Amino acid sequence: MTNIKIFISYKDKHPLIKSEILQPIQTGRAIADEEFDGMIGDNIGDNISKDNPRYNELSAQYWIWKHYQEVGNPDYVGFMHYRRHFLFNETLPLPNYTWFDKCAVHVFPKICPQYLEYIKDNYIREYFPKYDCMVIKPLDLKNVSHRYNCVRDRFLDLKEQEGRFYDVFIEVIKSLHPDYMAEIDEFDRGTQMYLCNMFVMRHDLFEDYCEFLFSTLKEIDNRIDSTDFSTAKSRFLGFIGEYILSIYILKLCKNPDIKIKEMNASLIMPPDSKIKKKCKKYKILRHFVFGNLKKRYEKRYQDLKKFLDTAKFFDED
Repeated sequence: MTNIKIFISYKDKHPLIKSEILQPIQTGRAIADEEFDGMIGDNIGDNISKDNPRYNELSAQYWIWKHYQEVGNPDYVGFMHYRRHFLFNETLPLPNYTWFDKCAVHVFPKICPQYLEYIKDNYIREYFPKYDCMVIKPLDLKNVSHRYNCVRDRFLDLKEQEGRFYDVFIEVIKSLHPDYMAEIDEFDRGTQMYLCNMFVMRHDLFEDYCEFLFSTLKEIDNRIDSTDFSTAKSRFLGFIGEYILSIYILKLCKNPDIKIKEMNASLIMPPDSKIKKKCKKYKILRHFVFGNLKKRYEKRYQDLKKFLDTAKFFDED
């Protein structure tokens, strides 16, 4: 049987998902106030755990890369988040409400028995070794905002991020990996991205990708002094990691020997009172405005209504 391990990163306490394949890992454990039970940590041996505030969930990926034998030397390795998962069971219905317009990331209200049917081990096993790599279906950023004419525009909208961070990233990746020049230019000029630092890869591809990823991030880190950065600004390395994954996948897509599966994914987002109030607000406001503003309020109302309807559908009772 193919040995598959998909690691789910946790930085705070959330409902624990664990199975033979799905393995929780605590990120930033070296600087955490508490060690979570029932999972491994990213702080033993060769690690970047203390740098988790800058690398985000990539501290878990680094640890698995450097401790592959310790996690059973799997044939396939993958990464998801405590509230973002691949939807492996493709026979089940998908919520209408998505993270962004025309996005493959579908919003679910909570983790419950109905939801867990989407991510059971038996459904995961159906994909491997049939495929060599799995990622979320790419997002066209034009569907997120009309202001996004290239991927750099989206980076500028991330909290406290600066254009110079993106520019250093492009300079570094071109200098370190000239064999990716065509893919870098294609990505830099385009508006499509592979989201969330999520993937499942064959072992050899994972090793190759980690060399590609962390060599690039290390050099970017050397060139940008983040000593006095705020918590939000210091996350630039983790954000850039998502961009590096997109470039790597673009290269893989051009290899006819590599079979890639693009998937729908989930985002767990409970419908709190703020969302309900927003839904009511837009329901009323759409009747008192005209033109494009009316269309905008109508769309916001319909999107929020879909989400609240989804919450009822996934009610455990």
